[in-house]
Amino acid sequence: MNPLAKELNDLIAQHNPHVVEMLSDLGKNIFFPKGILTQSAEAKDKAHKYNATIGIATENGGPMYLKC
Repeated sequence: MNPLAKELNDLIAQHNPHVVEMLSDLGKNIFFPKGILTQSAEAKDKAHKYNATIGIATENGGPMYLKC
Protein backbone atom coordinates (compact mmCIF):
# COMPACT_ATOMS: atom_id res chain seq x y z
CA MET A 1 0.00 0.00 0.00
CA ASN A 2 1.26 3.44 -0.87
CA PRO A 3 2.31 5.43 2.23
CA LEU A 4 -0.06 8.27 1.26
CA ALA A 5 -3.01 5.86 1.12
CA LYS A 6 -1.98 4.40 4.49
CA GLU A 7 -1.77 7.89 5.97
CA LEU A 8 -5.27 8.72 4.70
CA ASN A 9 -6.72 5.46 6.00
CA ASP A 10 -5.17 6.09 9.42
CA LEU A 11 -6.61 9.60 9.49
CA ILE A 12 -10.07 8.36 8.53
CA ALA A 13 -9.85 5.55 11.11
CA GLN A 14 -8.89 8.06 13.79
CA HIS A 15 -12.04 10.11 13.15
CA ASN A 16 -14.48 7.36 12.15
CA PRO A 17 -13.28 3.73 12.06
CA HIS A 18 -16.64 2.56 10.65
CA VAL A 19 -15.94 4.41 7.39
CA VAL A 20 -12.66 2.52 6.91
CA GLU A 21 -14.49 -0.77 7.53
CA MET A 22 -16.92 0.09 4.71
CA LEU A 23 -14.17 0.78 2.16
CA SER A 24 -13.29 -1.91 -0.37
CA ASP A 25 -9.66 -2.88 -0.90
CA LEU A 26 -9.61 -0.55 -3.90
CA GLY A 27 -11.12 2.25 -1.81
CA LYS A 28 -8.39 1.81 0.79
CA ASN A 29 -5.65 1.92 -1.84
CA ILE A 30 -6.64 4.96 -3.91
CA PHE A 31 -5.44 8.47 -3.16
CA PHE A 32 -4.61 11.80 -4.76
CA PRO A 33 -0.85 12.20 -5.15
CA LYS A 34 0.48 15.16 -3.20
CA GLY A 35 0.38 18.27 -5.31
CA ILE A 36 -2.35 17.18 -7.72
CA LEU A 37 -4.96 19.52 -6.24
CA THR A 38 -2.45 22.36 -6.12
CA GLN A 39 -1.53 21.72 -9.75
CA SER A 40 -5.19 21.70 -10.77
CA ALA A 41 -5.87 24.96 -8.93
CA GLU A 42 -2.81 26.59 -10.48
CA ALA A 43 -3.81 25.41 -13.96
CA LYS A 44 -7.35 26.71 -13.47
CA ASP A 45 -5.91 30.11 -12.61
CA LYS A 46 -3.13 30.26 -15.21
CA ALA A 47 -4.07 27.92 -18.08
CA HIS A 48 -6.57 29.95 -20.05
CA LYS A 49 -6.22 28.14 -23.37
CA TYR A 50 -5.64 24.47 -22.43
CA ASN A 51 -5.92 22.54 -19.17
CA ALA A 52 -5.03 18.83 -19.21
CA THR A 53 -4.53 18.32 -15.47
CA ILE A 54 -7.80 16.42 -14.82
CA GLY A 55 -6.98 13.41 -16.95
CA ILE A 56 -8.53 14.85 -20.09
CA ALA A 57 -7.53 17.86 -22.14
CA THR A 58 -10.11 20.65 -22.06
CA GLU A 59 -10.62 23.67 -24.27
CA ASN A 60 -13.24 26.40 -23.80
CA GLY A 61 -14.77 24.55 -20.85
CA GLY A 62 -15.29 21.25 -22.70
CA PRO A 63 -13.26 18.18 -23.63
CA MET A 64 -10.87 18.46 -26.56
CA TYR A 65 -11.46 15.99 -29.37
CA LEU A 66 -10.47 15.32 -32.94
CA LYS A 67 -13.12 16.02 -35.55
CA CYS A 68 -13.67 12.94 -37.72
